[in-house]
Amino acid sequence: MFIHWGSHALSRHLGPDGERYCTTCGVEREHYLQVDYRVHYIMILCRWATEIQYASYCTYCERRIPVYPDYVAAELGGSQVPWLDRYGWLACIIFSILINIWDHILAPLVAAGAPP
Repeated sequence: MFIHWGSHALSRHLGPDGERYCTTCGVEREHYLQVDYRVHYIMILCRWATEIQYASYCTYCERRIPVYPDYVAAELGGSQVPWLDRYGWLACIIFSILINIWDHILAPLVAAGAPP
């Protein structure tokens, strides 16, 4: 059986963040919110996110200003990392429990009731 694992960096654009002073440009410019994170995975389904960072980017020079996660949660409501990327590891554990239940409890019952 081939087991696939790895990790990669992802970014999600979260929309405009209004005008802020950009120290690189020296003027007020439009900014947008973005979340950057790394996803580790085993067999694609079992995933978990690490290194979650929220930031506001200048639309002109792309200067990154770190933003507190509480600010983003208040503005947009909750975590902006997709559910599967946050709780995919839980789906993997549930799937392995179901396989064990089938293998140790249900499969012998089915085999015992089957005609020879």
